[in-house]
Amino acid sequence: MLWIPAANNPAASQELHPRRSGDWRGFSLRSEALNAQWENVSVFFYVQLMDAEALQGKSLRPSHVRQADVDRFKMTLGARATLVPVDGRVYGSIMRLTYGEIDELYSEPSVSAYRPESVLAQMADGSADLALCFILPTPPARASRNFEYATALQAVARKMRLPEIYVARIVG
Repeated sequence: MLWIPAANNPAASQELHPRRSGDWRGFSLRSEALNAQWENVSVFFYVQLMDAEALQGKSLRPSHVRQADVDRFKMTLGARATLVPVDGRVYGSIMRLTYGEIDELYSEPSVSAYRPESVLAQMADGSADLALCFILPTPPARASRNFEYATALQAVARKMRLPEIYVARIVG
C-alpha cells in the first residue's frame, strides 16, 4: 500500500477503503482531490518496461525518464523477472506515470501478480528519488527460467546502455 506522509498531504485524514477490483494498489483514497494532487508517481522499472518506448507503445506517457539503480536487491529470472532482497544492485530506469497509467499497466494479466514496494532509486548525478517498484511476492523457480525472455531483457538492457557487466549476467 502506498502511504503519503500526513505533513505533505492535506487530505491525509481521508479514510482508506479496500478496492473491490483486486488491482495492484489494493486500496484507494476516497478523495478525488487527493488523487489529482498526487497524480504523478515515480516508478522504477528493471525489465522490458525500463524502455520508455515500450510504455509509449502501450499508449502511456512516461515523463522524467532517467537511468537509475537500486541497492540491496538483485534481479532473479524464471518465467518472469522479479527482485529479491540481497546485497546487490539492480539497474533500470525511473520515470513518472499517473496512477491511472499504473493501474492500466499492472492490470494486464501477465503482470497482475506484481505488488508495489518502495525503493530508493539512485541516479548517476548522485541524486535519489523514492519510487514504486513492482515485485513478485514469491520469486519464480529458477527451473522455470525462460531463455527467450532473458535474451529479450538483455537486448533492452543493452539498448538502455546499462553497465555491460550487469547486462552479461542477465542471460548467464
